[in-house]
Amino acid sequence: KIGNSVKRNHAKRIIREIIRPHLNKFSPADLVVVVKKDFSDVDFEKIKNDMFHCLNTIERKLYK
Repeated sequence: KIGNSVKRNHAKRIIREIIRPHLNKFSPADLVVVVKKDFSDVDFEKIKNDMFHCLNTIERKLYK
């Protein structure tokens, strides 16, 4: 669990915003994202790029 409720909610909002445009690719499946470190000091673009990489990997493995 990271930080207090403010930090956890901030992390949820960031992850939701990044994943929202890609949800239609994963419609039959549920996505679970576990944030293990506080990323309040990490640049949004860095998080976005890392998430895109993860989502692309999942998409490739799902639709082989």
